[in-house]
Amino acid sequence: MTAVRIRASIALIATILTVLAFTAAAGAVKLPSREVGLRTVKVVQGIGMHWSPRIVRIHRGTTVKWTAVINRHTITSNSGNWHLNRPLPQGSSVSFRFRHNGVFRFRCLIHSTIVAGRCQGMCGKVIVG
Repeated sequence: MTAVRIRASIALIATILTVLAFTAAAGAVKLPSREVGLRTVKVVQGIGMHWSPRIVRIHRGTTVKWTAVINRHTITSNSGNWHLNRPLPQGSSVSFRFRHNGVFRFRCLIHSTIVAGRCQGMCGKVIVG
């Protein structure tokens, strides 16, 4: 390989990695949804020590279903403006229907902590609007 080809290959790889990093940093993932009667359900999976996806964007009236795929978790309201505080053993699910617009933060008490008012670790949010 010539030096020009090596530099071009390195530049291409760097560009791909940069695009992937920005995509992952955005955190918002288009979720598969399914219709249940007139309601839509979005699924958030607890996998190891992270939520997938971490940010959920939904319309008012949508139900979010958290499923513990790997490990046990909790679903806990981080901001106090909604009520959900449930254990989630591996293989189980819990659902919550969001009836109001807003930002609703959640976390796993087992795999996260609050430092200086900010959630670190297994944290996420539901954006309704």
